[in-house]
Amino acid sequence: MKCIINNSDVLLFNYQNHNYYGLSQLFYKKLWYRKAGCGPTTASNMIIYLALTNPYFKQLFNNKLTYDNGLILMNEMYQYITPTIMGVNNINIFGKGINKYLLVHEINNVSINNLDVTKIDSNNYDEIIDYLVFNLSNNYPVAFLNLDNGKVINLDKWHWVLIIGIEYDENNLFVMVVDDGLKKKIDLKLWLQTSNRNGGFVAINKR
Repeated sequence: MKCIINNSDVLLFNYQNHNYYGLSQLFYKKLWYRKAGCGPTTASNMIIYLALTNPYFKQLFNNKLTYDNGLILMNEMYQYITPTIMGVNNINIFGKGINKYLLVHEINNVSINNLDVTKIDSNNYDEIIDYLVFNLSNNYPVAFLNLDNGKVINLDKWHWVLIIGIEYDENNLFVMVVDDGLKKKIDLKLWLQTSNRNGGFVAINKR
């Protein structure tokens, strides 16, 4: 089965003759921001998508995505989701930060929908699939934190990406993600089976 958000192409833009799918943390000007800024970058991509596809969030970002206006949002978001010396290494830092950003911008009728993935419940695929399908089918992209990529070679460790789709059957579980300006297909089942650290998911839901 397959479930994807309605219009991920709103994240597509061209900069210096290169097509990007969403913003990249490498756009930041400061070295530390570029190294540790995957959290606020992922949050920026999430906000842009919601603002360009859901009228309730329109005030947050009401122009077509470009490098310039995207970087302005990334720098603002960094003030709310600020990496520690360990980065943004748990879903609560991300969730609290993006919730504060929304409240400052008077977006009040929302809830932050988290799912923590620990080694104890990492084999509970049904719970994870249900969570992702609920959010994606309601046009809510999902931020995904992984602290160890395991055997998934196309996913960086200690990293946030934005999930925009899921494909699954009784034997497979893949997610489509936006990561550093690229759209990728990640083997989430392999990650769950081989990662040695925790991770989790965060979504914004309108009440």
